[in-house]
Amino acid sequence: MDEQKYSIPDSTVQSNILGLIQVLEISGKRHLLKEIEPLIAINHADELGRHPLKQATETLVAVAKIVGEENLGLKILNTINLENLALYKTLRHCSGILFKDGEVPTVAILMQLIARYFSVISESVSVIPQEHQDCITLTIKPNIPAIISLHQTEGAVAGIYRIILSFYDVQPSKIQFTHANPAGSNKIYNESFNLTPEFNATETIMVYPVNKAEKGFSSNTITMYAAVQNLLDKEYPNVKFKDRCRHILSCILSFGEPKREHVASILNMSISSLQRRLKEENTSFKSILLELRKSLAHDYLINQNRTNTDIAFLLGYQSSSEFFKAFKIWFLCTPLQYQKQHA
Repeated sequence: MDEQKYSIPDSTVQSNILGLIQVLEISGKRHLLKEIEPLIAINHADELGRHPLKQATETLVAVAKIVGEENLGLKILNTINLENLALYKTLRHCSGILFKDGEVPTVAILMQLIARYFSVISESVSVIPQEHQDCITLTIKPNIPAIISLHQTEGAVAGIYRIILSFYDVQPSKIQFTHANPAGSNKIYNESFNLTPEFNATETIMVYPVNKAEKGFSSNTITMYAAVQNLLDKEYPNVKFKDRCRHILSCILSFGEPKREHVASILNMSISSLQRRLKEENTSFKSILLELRKSLAHDYLINQNRTNTDIAFLLGYQSSSEFFKAFKIWFLCTPLQYQKQHA
C-alpha cells in the first residue's frame, strides 16, 4: 500500500500543537517545548493544506517520547477546546443547516456524519458505524496500521467521545483498543471515558446503547428528509421549484454526493417529474448543483475562511483532492490563489 498518498489536514496538526502546549503546561513540562520545537517546525503543509501521515505519526511518537507521555494523543484530545476541533465545528455547522430551533440530529445521523468526516478529511483512520439490536458500534480502523500510533487511535476515540457527549448525554457502554495498556494503569482511561476499556482486542470499537427511536441507519435518511421537508415548509413556502431544489441540496450536501433520487424523494415525486419541472424553469439538477457548489465554495473560502478539507466535506466530495481539482476547473486557479485575489 502506498504510504505517501495518505495525509492529514493542517487544521488537525495545528489544533494538536495547541493541545500539546496545554498538556505540557498542565503537567509542568513547558520547558520541554524548546526541545520539541525543531520536530514541530519541520512539518509544512502542501498546496492542499495537508501533511504526510507518516511524517505526522513519526513526529507525534518522537514528541511523546521526549515529553514522557505514554498517552499523549489521549491527553491532547482531552485537553483541547472543542471549538478548536475542525470535526466539532463542522458537525455544528451541518446541524445548524439541517435542524433549526436548537434541534440536533439523531444519534444515527450524527454517527454517519462523523464517519463521513473521517473518510473525507482524516486519512489516518476510518470510522465505521454499525447498527445492532440494542446498540450502535463505531469501529475505528487504521487505514495503514503500520504508520498509525496508539496516540492517534486513542486521540480519535477521545475526540469522538467528547463530540458525541456534547450533542447528547449518552455514554458508551464499552470501548476496546487493539493495543496494550501503555502505562499499565486504568486511571487516565476511567477519567477520560468514565469506564475501563478492554485492551489487546481484535479491533478498536466504541459501543453506544440506544433505543429504537435513536437508531435507524436504514431509515435515517427518512428522518433527515423529513427534517429538510419541515425546514422547506416553514422557511421557504412560496419559492420557485428550482430554489426549493437548491435549498434541499444545501441541506444534504454534507452527507455526500447528492443524487436526483434524493431530492425527488424529499419532494415526494418521481425522478422524471423532478427533471421535467426543472426543465420548465430552464435549468437542470446538474446545473443547480454546480452553481450551489461554486457559490458555497466562495462563501466558505472568502467569508468563513474555511480549509480545503472542510469545504470538501461540506460540498459532498469524497476527498479534498477531488474538491481541489473541481475548484481549479471552476475558477482557473487554486483556492489559495482565489483567496489572495479576493483579499
